[in-house]
Amino acid sequence: MSSHTWTQDALRSELSHLQASAWRLVEAQHVVSTLSLVDNLEEQTLLEDILEETKPPVPVDCQHLDYLLSTPFRYRPYPYGSRFRKPGLTPGVWYSAEQPETAVAEMVFYRFLFLCRKSRHAFSGPPS
Repeated sequence: MSSHTWTQDALRSELSHLQASAWRLVEAQHVVSTLSLVDNLEEQTLLEDILEETKPPVPVDCQHLDYLLSTPFRYRPYPYGSRFRKPGLTPGVWYSAEQPETAVAEMVFYRFLFLCRKSRHAFSGPPS
């Protein structure tokens, strides 16, 4: 990809409408992970409220979206970059795929990075 595609103006100049199905893997929404940390539902609700208050705000332009669509835009840029943005740039990117296998491969790669960092392996990040 040429470097001009990383500028907002260049991306806007190639903007077009796309109507398609998209796949994205997210954490299980039916499992309440925080429930195991507390004694009852009242405490769990309080904990969830505290967690929500510590998250960055959803940008105004994204507040009309479902939370699964707006969430990627509320967090700071990923320090290592990705296939779609340079390190430290672009405040949010919503990843999706045309095929479920692509979505799984993307999730597996970032889970692998997480586990490598957690176990202090020498793997330091995605290739540049």
